[in-house]
Amino acid sequence: MLLKFFLFSIIFILSLQAEYSVELNDSQNVYAIDKGVLYIEDKNSSLNIDEIGSESMSFEVMDKNDLSFGFTSSAYWFKISLLDYSTISTRQWWLDIEYTLLDDIQIYQKIGDKYSLLMYSGDEENFSKRLIKWRTYTTILDTSKPSTLYIRVKTQSTMQVPMKIYSSEEIVNIKQGETLLYGFFYGILLLIIFYNIFSFLVWKDKNYLYYLAFITSFMFWQLCIDGLGHQYLWPNIQWLSEKGVLIFISITIFNAILFTRSFLQLSEYASKLNYFLMVLQSIMILIAISSFIFSYALVIQVLVWLVFPIPLVLLYAGTRALKQKYQYARFYIIGWGLFLGASVVLALNTLGFIGGLWVYQVYSTDWGLS
Repeated sequence: MLLKFFLFSIIFILSLQAEYSVELNDSQNVYAIDKGVLYIEDKNSSLNIDEIGSESMSFEVMDKNDLSFGFTSSAYWFKISLLDYSTISTRQWWLDIEYTLLDDIQIYQKIGDKYSLLMYSGDEENFSKRLIKWRTYTTILDTSKPSTLYIRVKTQSTMQVPMKIYSSEEIVNIKQGETLLYGFFYGILLLIIFYNIFSFLVWKDKNYLYYLAFITSFMFWQLCIDGLGHQYLWPNIQWLSEKGVLIFISITIFNAILFTRSFLQLSEYASKLNYFLMVLQSIMILIAISSFIFSYALVIQVLVWLVFPIPLVLLYAGTRALKQKYQYARFYIIGWGLFLGASVVLALNTLGFIGGLWVYQVYSTDWGLS
């Protein structure tokens, strides 16, 4: 009797793991694909859609709310069953993958015994090849019959796969809101850039020039992170879409150190620290150059680990200058403290110690390491 109960329990647990269904209806417009979704880690990146779709393939159940796996050389497959109970004849359903730094994305839909390739994309592909030319990875789903989605993702950046299914009405509202938000964000950055250009021309203070360099490289880094640079500025320049993240973050950190040394007058108040920061600047230049030689995965992990000490060193530089009675250092400390917290949290997320796409969304506007 005990053995029978145990066997039935095993069968029940396996049946729970057999399907992850999203039931689409009229009352809901957004469905987050997260905890409970079925997935397989393909460590050799060798499985194809026929093997993944076979009944003998055993999927695992995601036990956390975000599809985040840190740095990995594996490919990941996700399986989602779709049932459309919506009665609105004009409504379509869209799958959207929000993280823009994924190298290779394949989305298949199985209806009956037939597989259809809905998407083959990634940031290594020319943007002009995308069927739906949005910064995120988006495709229209066929929900006329019950179906199953198989999604394969492989990347050298952190494996974060934030997926949502939107109704056609909702995704239009989301994309319009994004356009307004990004327009506001980059509009502010451009105002800061033009203000510093004007101030430098009027006052001839090199600090304005250094801060201008920092903000400009920071803006281009954000364009890489948001996918807007790939969409609008370099849609067919593959090497920049792939390496721009590494190049611009290295230059941004270089410029941040340059501004710090000049603004805090470290050559006067902390000469040894000033020399140490000059060495760090040289390292950032070497990292920028190495991005053309070594793999993305290797270089980005080096940059992520540098996120921990560099903000601390720069914050320490501010305190040293303040102790030397340099009063402007207090403004630097207040401003840089925000970068410090953001950098540490984002680095922890990127390395997989803490999860959640919200970390990426909130803090990517500070350092953007992914």
